[in-house]
Amino acid sequence: MRVPAPTSAGEPRLVEVIAAEIVESAVATSCAVAVSVDGQRSVAAVTRDGVSHPLVFDLASVTKPLTATVALAAVARGELSLDTSVAEVLPELAGTPAAGARVHELLSHRAGLPAWGALYRDASLSFTPERSTPMLALPPLASLLLRAASRRDQGVGEVYSDLGYVLLGAMLARRLGPLPELWRAHTGIGGPPPELVSVVPTEDVAWRGGVIRGRVHDENAFALEEAGGDPGHAGAFATAEQLVAFGESWLASLAGHGRLPAALANEAIRPREGGTHRLGWDGRSGPAPSSGRRFGARTFGHLGFTGTSVWIDPDQALVFVLLTNRVHPTRANDRLRAARPRVHDAVLARILP
Repeated sequence: MRVPAPTSAGEPRLVEVIAAEIVESAVATSCAVAVSVDGQRSVAAVTRDGVSHPLVFDLASVTKPLTATVALAAVARGELSLDTSVAEVLPELAGTPAAGARVHELLSHRAGLPAWGALYRDASLSFTPERSTPMLALPPLASLLLRAASRRDQGVGEVYSDLGYVLLGAMLARRLGPLPELWRAHTGIGGPPPELVSVVPTEDVAWRGGVIRGRVHDENAFALEEAGGDPGHAGAFATAEQLVAFGESWLASLAGHGRLPAALANEAIRPREGGTHRLGWDGRSGPAPSSGRRFGARTFGHLGFTGTSVWIDPDQALVFVLLTNRVHPTRANDRLRAARPRVHDAVLARILP
């Protein structure tokens, strides 16, 4: 198969960095960056995937800060509280181990829920001549949620948990409406666009009919969506500029002129004992953080499995978005781990004084 020639858009000085560090180095076949400093944006993108600019990426777990923003907005309006429990909103989960888990525990990965569970394995797959993608025969949505709520070990501290955000997404959808609509209303970002011309591909997965494009990569999110659910841990799609605008909205809230009350936004990013995760966000960790060397101590952000990330430094009024499809054509590619801090440092060397 002929590999499309790379195309690029945006600032040449940034195109040069991501072309060399990401696309030409086989870290990913598509990459976009967007950096905002005091509201001034710099953007660039490179792709070998034959798609149109601006590139649209599956955000994977960078969806979690979007879901958290919806939850915090509901708290600000009095529609939920940080102490609302799972069973208060989803009474069908009363009596399960997760019934008493609170919103703030779900947001900060301190509810004692397992990190992951293969909910999608409840689905049986079949193909028909009329379809090139698999049809799922799924149990009711309630069955998938019951599986997500079936284990909880309280008092274990922080356990980064997709299942917590599965339950949080279901709670928000039950109380407020479809989650993709809530993401769009509160963050400007939604689910996959109906047109695929700009959507970059992710993994080549046989049981899903080949290369995934325009459908969520995460297996549990895929199964939940097919069952009519609203997974809160993955499923959002965005361009780099859309995500950097979301980061700018958080800076505005922290400064007292955004959509969230400043006190609540600052409470959300406050470091907590027992781990680096806050309410919807993560902090920098270790002597060599993935965000590189130019971010300050109050930095918060999030990574996504497909090769996505956003980091926000309120002290520098800095938002840095790096989006790739490092799982294309296979997830057996961890080159981004080493490349990500190099890209952050090289790009910021060209932008910051």
